[in-house]
Amino acid sequence: MANYDDWKADDTTWEDRQAREQDGPVVVDFVATWDGGSLALVEPRHNAAAKWLADHVGPESQWWGRSLVVEPRYLEPLLARLEEDGFRTEL
Repeated sequence: MANYDDWKADDTTWEDRQAREQDGPVVVDFVATWDGGSLALVEPRHNAAAKWLADHVGPESQWWGRSLVVEPRYLEPLLARLEEDGFRTEL
């Protein structure tokens, strides 16, 4: 399971994100990075996004800093699920 405690210093909540969207540009919740190699990274950009990952990935998951390490074949389905749950993603 992800270490959600690492994100406690980030006080951005889901409500904060929604309020910013009404006042300005769209906020990206997750940034995915893949350069065609054997691994991709999915970085949550705020507290609510980090909590979603902590609640939905298994204990065997690998992390690089605050980013979830994902095999490329799972990247598109993960991003689709995030978007289904109302998050905005960027690749």
